[in-house]
Amino acid sequence: MNEKSKQSCGLAAVFSVAFALRLAAILILPAQPWEQEAIALNILSGKGFTFAHLGGVIYSSYCEPLYPYLSAAIYALTAHNVFALEVIQALFSAALCLVVFFCAKRIFSMSAAWIAALLVAVHPGLIVYSAKLHPLNFDAFFISLTLLALMRLSEDTGYRNLIIAGLVSGICMLTRPTIIVFIPLALAYIFSVNKHVFFKCVKYTVVFCLFFAAVFLPWGLRNYRLHGQFMLTRSNGPYVFWLGNNPHNFSGSALDKKGRDIYDLAPEDFKKKVESLDELGQNRLFGKEAFAYVRRHPTGFLARTLKKFYYFWWFSPQAGILYPKLWLGIYKIFYVLALICGILGIIRAFKQDNRRRAQGSAALAALLVISVSLFQSLFYVEVRHRWAIEPVFLIFAAGGLVYCFKRVFWRTRNENH
Repeated sequence: MNEKSKQSCGLAAVFSVAFALRLAAILILPAQPWEQEAIALNILSGKGFTFAHLGGVIYSSYCEPLYPYLSAAIYALTAHNVFALEVIQALFSAALCLVVFFCAKRIFSMSAAWIAALLVAVHPGLIVYSAKLHPLNFDAFFISLTLLALMRLSEDTGYRNLIIAGLVSGICMLTRPTIIVFIPLALAYIFSVNKHVFFKCVKYTVVFCLFFAAVFLPWGLRNYRLHGQFMLTRSNGPYVFWLGNNPHNFSGSALDKKGRDIYDLAPEDFKKKVESLDELGQNRLFGKEAFAYVRRHPTGFLARTLKKFYYFWWFSPQAGILYPKLWLGIYKIFYVLALICGILGIIRAFKQDNRRRAQGSAALAALLVISVSLFQSLFYVEVRHRWAIEPVFLIFAAGGLVYCFKRVFWRTRNENH
């Protein structure tokens, strides 16, 4: 059996392990619906892409469209079979292991790539979310796939790779728009390291944006037609910004330490005012209140953002409040080990000699985790927000693990001699 065949068999085995773990979670845990489930059912019932939000106000652009429409399509084909949707989620989550493998292979050794894929396969959060009717596994898959496409673009800025990167990035925007802050930074880095002249950078950017817009822009045009104003992917961006920037209860999360919704803790007169408005009116009010609060306390805004960035990469006081303590304990052990090895892996990734391509790929991966986590910290943060980019961080954890194993093996071998 040649090396390519061995790799294919190994990847099939990793995929099978990941899928089996996620299928077990689906069979054991009850399906937990989120807002996207209600939207999918409204689509099927003829009410369109709608959701009753604060005070029962009907929202037409509550969230990104990929997951609700995919859910609706699966339900239409299976007579609303939730298990079928969960299996599709599990398949995407298992395929994520393969994407991470190819990303890690570009940065570290083959052994690190296998470890990275296995770490994603056994990731507790991704396993549990296979049983939730939530887009997290799609977010993680398309974020990592966008990274892989941009790594390939960094190696060869030909039109084929530009088109693929533009299309994949556009799809990612339709499920997790926080990727938007990474894309221009990645393109600037890629054009810089490839030393393209200004005219060529402009030409390549135009090509990328054309295919990015071909996927993403129809949703933006639909929103503009409905609301008469531009919005990135959703109408409630000001609301999620307000959740992380309001004077009523700062927790860094959408919940306080007792598990109460931050909106529910706001003064009654404010909530009455909110619930008397329509979709756009509510979010204009949230935006006005949040930005006024930021202007009054600019240093407080900076301090909150830094604290949320800390919560993003660690644990907020209310982390795991909705889960059994044992689950949180298992995940904490997994994450602490990954965090330590990941920091070491980042250091090692940029100390590799004679591996320019590897360092370029490592820079893109590091740029992704830093930019997305900083951007998310402007709003509110939950552990699941980290899980969307944690597979990328696990690439560095795998590199750190391999380095530790090599050091221990090298020392043991020398001592035996």
